[in-house]
Formats: sequence, structure tokens, C-alpha cells
Amino acid sequence: MITHILLLEAQPRWSALLAKHLEGSAFRHVIYQSTSVAACAEILADHPVDMLMVDINPGDSSGFATLKTLIKDFPQLPVIALASQNNDVLGMQAIKAGAQNFIARTELDERRMVKAIRYAILRHKAQLQLQEEAKELNRLKFYFLEVQKLAKFGTWEMDIVTNAMKWADEVFRIFGFHPNSISPSLSNYLDSVHPLDKSQVEAFFETATRDGHIHRLQHRILVAGKTIKTIALQAKVCYDELEQQFLLIGGIQDITELKFTSFESF
Repeated sequence: MITHILLLEAQPRWSALLAKHLEGSAFRHVIYQSTSVAACAEILADHPVDMLMVDINPGDSSGFATLKTLIKDFPQLPVIALASQNNDVLGMQAIKAGAQNFIARTELDERRMVKAIRYAILRHKAQLQLQEEAKELNRLKFYFLEVQKLAKFGTWEMDIVTNAMKWADEVFRIFGFHPNSISPSLSNYLDSVHPLDKSQVEAFFETATRDGHIHRLQHRILVAGKTIKTIALQAKVCYDELEQQFLLIGGIQDITELKFTSFESF
């Protein structure tokens, strides 16, 4: 496999040195040399390019601006930032800007050069894969939230020590709140429960926190103190290994319309 490299370097002597390092290695490559962003664009339009190597130097804002421009315009290509001397601050800035690697030209030899190129390519592939996975997760999350809205169903979890809860957006809506408008707790939940069902719901949470079984209950809530809804509630204790704590997790569904429909059918 041949790697096609586009080198943007303003100083011919450094271009020659980098080319010499690559020529002296067994690494199969083709190198294109350029001194401007415009020339880079022309080369990229006419030739296959697998990666970019871009000259940046401390105190040279144009070089760093060029790096950012190329990363933005050609996100499909891995990028190595080059500088005349090793500079940790500049290196971190280059990586933060999107470069996959940073190397000092004065410290390069054949082995380091090839290693830096291979690392940049592998890291870029991994980053692209993570980006695609993140997009897919966001897409699935969007559809999941839309399904929750349609089904009037929401998930929740509760710290069984503090009774602090986390509600999905649909849970807030079921209880008549805007999403994330309050920091929910078991007290908030119980405050909305219909007075005639409160003792039953309190007993449900007390029992559900004691074992690992799934518990289910239907009860009523009052929204804004006047609208009665019927809720299907389920919960189960689980252990969160990451946080190292026990949580009561579950879901609720507004089944008011289902109950009404069943009654009408009857």
C-alpha cells in the first residue's frame, strides 16, 4: 500500500529534509509538496492524498491559522503538525485544533517519521469511527425520545440512599413540568400522587428498594392540582458498577387514555 502525503512547508530546506527521511525508509509513499493553502487545494483536486503534514511555528499565527483551515476544509484526512523545535504548548494547541500528531523537525529520523505517520493515520481512523458511532447513538437517542413521547412513557432512576431522582424528559411532561425545570426527588413524585393513592405508592417504593424483583403498580396523580392522570409504574433495584451504588430504576407511562378507552369499550 502506498501512502500519498501532501506536505505544506514554506521553507524548501525543511521540505527536502522531510523528503529525505521518507526516502531513506522502507515506507512506501508518494509526497506532494506545497507552499500555500491554495496550492494544497489544487493538489487535492488532482491527486489522491491520504494525509497532510502542515508547518506551524511559535509566533507564526498564519501557520496555525493554515492548520485550522485545512483541518476544517479536509476533515477526511489525518494531519501532522510540524514545527522547527519541540514545544509542548504548541503541540497541545495543535492536537486541540484537530491534528492527529505533532512532531519537531529537528528531532526526526527515518524511524520516528514513519512511526508518526502511521500513528496519525490510525488515530484519525479511530476518531472517525468514534464520530460515526456518536452520530448513530444520537440518532437512536432521538428516535427513542420520540417513541417515549408517542407512548407517553418515560424512564427514571432513584438513589435509594438520598431519594434523589433523575427523570427522562417525558416523565417531567407527565407530571406537568418542563423538562429539567426542577431537580426531582421522591418527594416531588409523592407530592403529585392522588391523596387516596399516596399510602399505596409510598409502600410500593419502600418494598421495591428491598429486593431485586420487578414491582408494578397503577396509581393516580394530580397535575397542577386538578387534572387526574392514571400512571403505570414499574421499578427494580440494580447496582451501578461505574458509580458503585444501588439505584432504583424504572419507568412510568401515562395510561389515562387507555383506561378511558377500555371503560368506553366496556
